[in-house]
Amino acid sequence: GVFYFLFCMTATAYVKVTCTSPGRPQDLLEGGAAAPYMDMGRDAKGKQMRNCNRCKCNKPERCHHCSDCNACTLKMDHHCPWVNNCVGFRNYKFFYLLLLYGTLTELMCLGLLIYSLVERDAWETWDYVSCACVGIVGLFALGTVGLWVFHTSLLLVNQTTIEQLQSVSSETYSLGARNNVRQVLGGNPLIWLIPCVWGVPDAEFDGVNWDDPRQRPALAPVPKPPANGNGNGNEVSSDAIEIQVTGPAGATLSSPPPPMYAVDGSGLGVQAHVGAPPIVGDINPDQSSIEQRIAPSYAA
Repeated sequence: GVFYFLFCMTATAYVKVTCTSPGRPQDLLEGGAAAPYMDMGRDAKGKQMRNCNRCKCNKPERCHHCSDCNACTLKMDHHCPWVNNCVGFRNYKFFYLLLLYGTLTELMCLGLLIYSLVERDAWETWDYVSCACVGIVGLFALGTVGLWVFHTSLLLVNQTTIEQLQSVSSETYSLGARNNVRQVLGGNPLIWLIPCVWGVPDAEFDGVNWDDPRQRPALAPVPKPPANGNGNGNEVSSDAIEIQVTGPAGATLSSPPPPMYAVDGSGLGVQAHVGAPPIVGDINPDQSSIEQRIAPSYAA
């Protein structure tokens, strides 16, 4: 029963790491704690984000463009051909648990095979097949154990494979062993070993900021543009707008209208009222207004 349990957990972790997106910068724009930072193009410390010319998006710190996926990956660790996916911010937990449960499954399988051989009184043909299986499973176990130990060391100091190869200091992003684990395996220790639940708290670890969330400065509000004459916060831009000039029927337009503009709240229309002062052009006697399209610049 234990072997089948470990095997099912391994299979679940494999499916999850294969099918789960590692996290893309574009995903952060859809909402969540990181959306305001992505809109501003800087993190909580005020550090300007890089721009990916291929993805045409902002790249937060620890984000890299994967040439195999042709997409940027948040907190990219590496591209794994065994799962045909990038391993990054949103699926690193499943990759780590795949290594953990895969290691335990292989070690248990190896132990059962060796035990069956040791208990034999006389060897038969199938015992030689078992010996071959011991060698094959042993080679896989050796590699898996090595990877699990390596990634455990990275997990405890909050480091990725790319950063380790680039000789980035292990203290650069470390928040302490517990918070480092929470950033990968989830906020609740009860779900750390469950390979089908991510559970990383978005408010603390958003994929953009890698500092201690307890010391993170509050997000400053985006400053609004200065208000115009009627105080609604709109300003001039390059969009074409409609204006309506009104006057008495039959009036003669002979000079520019005075700058008497009333901007509506939507910022999409301007109405200029004229009275006695003459304006350029003729107004149809059958209607007391004309519409003109201009493009001075106006935007909300």
